[in-house]
Amino acid sequence: MRIPRSARWVVPAAVIALAAPALAGPAASAATPAPVITLGIHDGAINKCDRNEHQTTPPTAAELTAATSSLTSKYWPALRVRTVRFSPPWDIAYHQDGAPGSAANLELVTAQACFNAWLAGVQKIGARPEIAFKPDPNYRSPGGTSVGAPDIHTYRLAIDAFTRQYSNPASTGALARVQIIAPWGEPDVPATIIMPRGGHKLSDPNCHGSPNVNTCGPILAAHMWQAVRASCTRCNVVIAGDFSSLGGIRGHEAGPSSANRLRGSYLDVYRRNLSGNRPPVWGLHPYSDIMAFEKADAAGRPVPAPSSTLIGQVANDLSLVGYHQHTQIWLDEISAFQYHNMSGASWPSWTPQVQAAAGRYLLTGLPKAASGAKEPTVTRAYYLNFQASEPINSRWALVLDGGLTPQPIYTAFTNR
Repeated sequence: MRIPRSARWVVPAAVIALAAPALAGPAASAATPAPVITLGIHDGAINKCDRNEHQTTPPTAAELTAATSSLTSKYWPALRVRTVRFSPPWDIAYHQDGAPGSAANLELVTAQACFNAWLAGVQKIGARPEIAFKPDPNYRSPGGTSVGAPDIHTYRLAIDAFTRQYSNPASTGALARVQIIAPWGEPDVPATIIMPRGGHKLSDPNCHGSPNVNTCGPILAAHMWQAVRASCTRCNVVIAGDFSSLGGIRGHEAGPSSANRLRGSYLDVYRRNLSGNRPPVWGLHPYSDIMAFEKADAAGRPVPAPSSTLIGQVANDLSLVGYHQHTQIWLDEISAFQYHNMSGASWPSWTPQVQAAAGRYLLTGLPKAASGAKEPTVTRAYYLNFQASEPINSRWALVLDGGLTPQPIYTAFTNR
């Protein structure tokens, strides 16, 4: 999902992972035990530290404290946190957007200071971070008209700078060590992020006769995965894909396709350019599945069939190309909504109770969509987000009014 800059994708976002035992829910069967998954919660508290990455001055002590305000919330312990997720710009440790004193580089310096404060907070609570890199809006395309994707050489330099400081040292001191990385969140989402050469979008699966790492989106995304895997010597997981439910994973928008709707798709081109490697974990952002559930639940209709879900379809696609039950699918970003859908359109019937039901479905029903005998297994989900004080994030947050008012979905998660 791509949300405007002030709302998410250039805003650092913490995600907390929770152990998630069985919860009763509308999609759970009394005869079939619910899958046990790890649940994550996307937290935007760090946004308060660097003014949504617009800040060029060093953060104050109060701003650094705000970066960890979710971690220190009185509502946090009941969620039983084990691992925490954050989404910084891909070049947060490699300040090369301009001259040393440029506003773009100073914004990265401030964002990194807030990031360090957040990692220190993660260390204090004994949690483990996952980092999911995102675009840097100050890194421009050739010609400067749009946000640019870095060429693979520049990306490698940025990743080496990051892992040298946060992943690979013998000691990271007071900061939590980063050992789980998603190289680029939602490379397939139809946003205007322009390739280093050729002028095409990163999300375009069609190589347009030039299957080169710096001209073809899914090839560059696959090489980013390889770059992180090579650079992060202490990583436990490098997440593959991290695809968007809105992007062209397959189908008519995914370029030329064969009868099985895979050949020529983003998924197909991506997995063919992993240099023979077989990632054990694939990421997916299935917002469409949760919204389909909420529509049905609010109208009193049956839960959507597993085969109709994005998760079910992607699990089947991965199985078709040789990824089976030893492969994990992580729902690496996901929300349930109240009164509005993902794009902000009004849905008055999506009450907090419907949102809570969707939360239970996320824990117990939706993972079953990937349940074929030879299909990958859903083992983890990251929920966006923990707290909110403004309208945009309030539609999906667990605790409203700036961290003061827990919602029914929060209770559903703590009672899991």
